[in-house]
Amino acid sequence: MSGGAQNGGGLEPWEADRSLGDELSEVVDDAQQLVADLGLRPYRVFSVVEQWSGGTRGRGTLAIVRELEITPPPVLSMRSLRRDMKSAGVVERGELTLERISPRYTEEEIRSLFPTNLDAGQYAYIEQRWDGRNGGDPQRRRFTISSVPFLEIPRRFQWSVRVKPQDDPRGSNGAPKEDGGRAQR
Repeated sequence: MSGGAQNGGGLEPWEADRSLGDELSEVVDDAQQLVADLGLRPYRVFSVVEQWSGGTRGRGTLAIVRELEITPPPVLSMRSLRRDMKSAGVVERGELTLERISPRYTEEEIRSLFPTNLDAGQYAYIEQRWDGRNGGDPQRRRFTISSVPFLEIPRRFQWSVRVKPQDDPRGSNGAPKEDGGRAQR
């Protein structure tokens, strides 16, 4: 009998790294990356941590502490996103699922992509960067995490996490929009 059958169906760590599920995860990642390489995914997704020297957003100088690209690019369906009219303009609302995050990320790596323990004046978010195809300007959207990331290996070969839109995306050059996108990072 294999080790998996003796412990109720689960695998020991040394078995999991050589399992069919692990090999299929690699195939799924390669297919997702191929979709991006062929230009069929018009965006990239980043985990960003920024820090304001004044201790709160908009006070002092902005510094980007970390930007990590999530590869292959996960999928963020905008179907459940809605636009609400407010006195100052239109805001996007809804809860979306960021899915098809590589199952090959470890739980520790996932925690670093979606950090929750931050220093004073630090803010973490997920940023989707559209490439500006069809003559449009490149666009950025920011999202905050609204759930714990969860691994869906048996059914979907992916990590998933729920996100909500933020109202203050950066300008196309990465600078805060409060200053018209002119600030340097």
